[in-house]
Amino acid sequence: MGDDIVGQSRSIASLWSPDGDADADPQARKQSLVRLVRGNYLNVNEFRLLKELLSTVTLQRDIITNLPIELVILVIDKLNAQDIMACLMVSHAWNATLMSDKVVFSMADRLFPPLTWESLHHSSSSRDSQKALRLQFVNHLQKRLLLHDRVARWDTYRGYERTYLWDTETEFKLAGQDYTRFPPPNLPSNERAVYANGHIAWQQETHTLVLDNLQDKSRKILAFPGARLLGPELKLAALGNQLVVATMDRHVFAWNIHTNVCERKTLPSLPAQCTTCRTQVVIVTEKGLYVWTIGGSLIEVDLPVYEIEFLAVKQFCKAFVHPRLDNVVYVRRVYRHTSSTLRFVIDKFVQRQHVKTLNYDVDIGWLTNERIASSYEGVIPLSEQNHYHEGRYLHEFDMFHESFLVREIPHNGRRHNETFMFNFDDNFAVELSEKKYWVW
Repeated sequence: MGDDIVGQSRSIASLWSPDGDADADPQARKQSLVRLVRGNYLNVNEFRLLKELLSTVTLQRDIITNLPIELVILVIDKLNAQDIMACLMVSHAWNATLMSDKVVFSMADRLFPPLTWESLHHSSSSRDSQKALRLQFVNHLQKRLLLHDRVARWDTYRGYERTYLWDTETEFKLAGQDYTRFPPPNLPSNERAVYANGHIAWQQETHTLVLDNLQDKSRKILAFPGARLLGPELKLAALGNQLVVATMDRHVFAWNIHTNVCERKTLPSLPAQCTTCRTQVVIVTEKGLYVWTIGGSLIEVDLPVYEIEFLAVKQFCKAFVHPRLDNVVYVRRVYRHTSSTLRFVIDKFVQRQHVKTLNYDVDIGWLTNERIASSYEGVIPLSEQNHYHEGRYLHEFDMFHESFLVREIPHNGRRHNETFMFNFDDNFAVELSEKKYWVW
């Protein structure tokens, strides 16, 4: 009996590590543990107690909180916005890991590139910048998911529906203007409505544009500068964060959405597509590209020549202005690469000089004219593809990283047969038809 007690004591003593270094000699610890269990040192009651104690021991470890940050980032990169929000709510440990500087920067850089751009170019201290980035990331993530939820529940959450009304409108307030100053609407239908940056620009009269602000429910009417002409009608062409652009024959008009001041330029040929960002307007014609900075002159830019037959310029060729860099413009064109593949060609221009060409193939044999597109800042829409019956894939080009990406949206967008455009960002989802529009 004495030998059993001594043997038991030695086995237990060899397992005990006062300095907490439990892995000092794993082989010796294993042998001591085997002797303790198989050496007839424990009676039945002690075995029962040992079994009960072992049942309370958790052998699993939290993989996220114990992984190196680099591996955490690789895991998080595979998750979408809904998955990330779910992970943030698992535990304080998971939240702390995901909100660490490197991880939150990686998530924000993938989901919200403008945030990391601002963070890198912010003049405040690194600590203040990281704190602001965390707050902005969570805020943007919540807004995006709330909007996705509203659109996904479109049958129960309908937002609001507006027709292209004039002086009988009650939702939007016309500030500082009077409807009687403008001619009544005379267009039977409207295929020129555009959504961008929380505004909808639309046209129901041949020489008048309407700008509805979805944030504060205000309205502005932008009329042709000067006497009304009997010739070509004004055509809404583009909407940006500072300008509304319209064309009339070879003339291009740009209104400042804050001051209502209008400027105009005359092109040597008819415009096919217009784009605007900040105070820049880029016009694509059948013969070339023109860049106009408000207050400056109209400058022609030479497009690179390819031995390729691109798809129709009026429908598919379009220019885009970098949202943060001055004098950086991208031109998107597309051609049929094979019978089942379209190839997008993105040409980059800096200071009006061509500097780079990027190509991207999409495995589809046809291309719609942007019926569904995101309006996220810095994104060039390429094409849309059906994804079973649950949603769609949007092929896009990210100007911040100069990379191509595929965005999965958890809804089908267009709900009505007559709809010609469905746009969404982190604030609103807007469906545009000829006679009305819907906002979520």
